[in-house]
Amino acid sequence: QAFIEDCSLVLVKEFNNLEKLYLWVAKTRTELDEQEAEQSAANDKINHESANVDIMKLKF
Repeated sequence: QAFIEDCSLVLVKEFNNLEKLYLWVAKTRTELDEQEAEQSAANDKINHESANVDIMKLKF
């Protein structure tokens, strides 16, 4: 009986660790997605400004 209770406690502890790990992975993945979105927006802005410069060159 005591052995089963010990095993149960270990399982609960490990489950909590897995849950923390899962939450950390989800948080990290969200942060990476946000960084990727910011980088993409920055690249779009650079491409847009570059296109504007090319248009200005064509006008003159």
